[in-house]
Amino acid sequence: MQPGQKIDDNHYGNRILSYLEGKGISWTCWVFDPEWGPRMLKSWDTYELTESGEFFKRAMHGELKFQKK
Repeated sequence: MQPGQKIDDNHYGNRILSYLEGKGISWTCWVFDPEWGPRMLKSWDTYELTESGEFFKRAMHGELKFQKK
């Protein structure tokens, strides 16, 4: 995900997770590292999440729009 990119219903993350979950396929997020991309952390010091990190946090909690249907 590029900085400032909007995550809408048509974003790749929503589409691929919807497909995987619709088929009963397990998934996991990856790259818990602030220097290796796609980054989910901004810093080891604060563990602040990037936009991608926030997206996957919501996904793991089942909070994405398509997961609530």
